[in-house]
Amino acid sequence: MKNRSKIFLTLFTLLTFLFVSSISSSAATPSADDGQVYVVQASDWLSKIADKYYGDMFAWKTIWEATNEKAKEDSSFTTIADPNFIDVGRP
Repeated sequence: MKNRSKIFLTLFTLLTFLFVSSISSSAATPSADDGQVYVVQASDWLSKIADKYYGDMFAWKTIWEATNEKAKEDSSFTTIADPNFIDVGRP
C-alpha cells in the first residue's frame, strides 16, 4: 500500500508540474499582432530583442517571422534572410 501511495504522489506531482509549466509557457507566448515597431541598434540580435520585449529570449523566431511577413507588405521593413544577421537602423 505504501508503494502505491508513493507512485500516486509522484505521478500527481509530475502532472501538476507539467500542467503549471504548460500554462505559464502559453501565457508568455508572444503574439505577432502586437504591432510594435523596433529599430535595430548596433549591439542587437533577435534573442536580445525578444528577451527585452517578451521576457523570453527564445521568442526570437516570432519576431523573425512577423518581420518577414510585414516586409512583404511594407517596404520600410527589411526581410531577415538569416536570423543571425540583422540590419542596424531598420525596423
